[in-house]
Amino acid sequence: MKDIRIPTVEHGNKNDVIHITPQTSGIVRFKATFPVSDIKDRMLAPLYADLIQRGTASHSRKEFAAAVEALGARLDVTSDRVGITIDGCALAGTFPRLLDLVKEMLERPAFNKKEMDQVHKQYAQYLHDEADNARTQAYLGFTQALFAKNHPYYRPSADTRRTFLRSVTRKSYLDFHKKLFAVHGIVSTSGTEAHRQSTAKLFSTFGKTKDTTLLAPASAAPHATETTYRTVHDKANIELYIGNVLPLTLSDSSFLPFNFGLQVLGKWGGFSGRLMSTVREKEGLTYTIYARTEGITKDRLGMWYIFTFFTPKDLDKGLASTKREIARIAQKGVTPKELTTFKELLKNQFILAHESDAKTLALYHDALCAGMTPAEVAAQYDAMQTLTQKEVNAALRQHLDPTRLVISGAGPINPNRKTLSK
Repeated sequence: MKDIRIPTVEHGNKNDVIHITPQTSGIVRFKATFPVSDIKDRMLAPLYADLIQRGTASHSRKEFAAAVEALGARLDVTSDRVGITIDGCALAGTFPRLLDLVKEMLERPAFNKKEMDQVHKQYAQYLHDEADNARTQAYLGFTQALFAKNHPYYRPSADTRRTFLRSVTRKSYLDFHKKLFAVHGIVSTSGTEAHRQSTAKLFSTFGKTKDTTLLAPASAAPHATETTYRTVHDKANIELYIGNVLPLTLSDSSFLPFNFGLQVLGKWGGFSGRLMSTVREKEGLTYTIYARTEGITKDRLGMWYIFTFFTPKDLDKGLASTKREIARIAQKGVTPKELTTFKELLKNQFILAHESDAKTLALYHDALCAGMTPAEVAAQYDAMQTLTQKEVNAALRQHLDPTRLVISGAGPINPNRKTLSK
């Protein structure tokens, strides 16, 4: 895209590396993601992400945390549907020391039994508390309706994860660690050329092979209409996910016009989408109602959904209004004014994603994790400016089916209740 410096990717035989030219000198950032594919590994990943930060062979948990803090640095290890991500940030002068700590963490993890027991105790409490989180329960029900148990986007039940937790040993972590860093990863940096080289060098000692199971498309067909509810007591609202599988990848020609049309329907954040202007503003049935795609990569199908909530007394009316807007945009499409407005809105959003090094790094790192190079991301935003009303409306008619909606709700409701809305 014009006036934006688009980074390039170094496709190494071990890891793919993106380097972002920083806007702010003196601050260095990096992200490194290593994918996880096996279903049991995906359940172990959040536990591992916590435990790996709890000390090394040379430093206890407190000592290691104090060493990072003394540098004025930040170091986080997290897990998501892609895998494990290591995220670091430090001043240029202390960044080499931060890399030394990362190296120590990866090459000499403690996996101390006392710390392991603490992680397991906290996770068991999280699983207990999850039953009282209506939004989480609605999302679990949604993914379980859409995907088979071996699909990477299926979220196992708390009971399944609780049973798995009881089987985890220190050897489980050692085996996972060895397996994780044998896989080809994605590394993104923001700093000087010297910082890029030192970060790339550290992670080049890992990622010797590509996980071919991640290259095979994990597909799922759109699901038949289904409505399920889970009772979560003492809540004011019923949290809802409404949508279906989207049989498109980022490479499909219909994805861009479909996603554009979905943004018109319910752009995430703000008040610009139709759902916010009607179901919330005009009818006053909810406070939040947004739409998005999720989990879609160049190799894998994902899903589209609307997230919202209604009070029990407004549930049927709110669902009816939401379904009406889905049907309206699917059948009649977007207007010429919406086409023009959202092209400008989304272009400006893309430009603003480059306003800081942190946002820019996150944008292109996440894109590469989905299989999109920075050049392809920029090309997609350029292509968006040439979309026609006919293209957008055709994609919506084909892939946004108001007669095939999966609805998963959770809150103060009888799970056997049948919705009255049509």
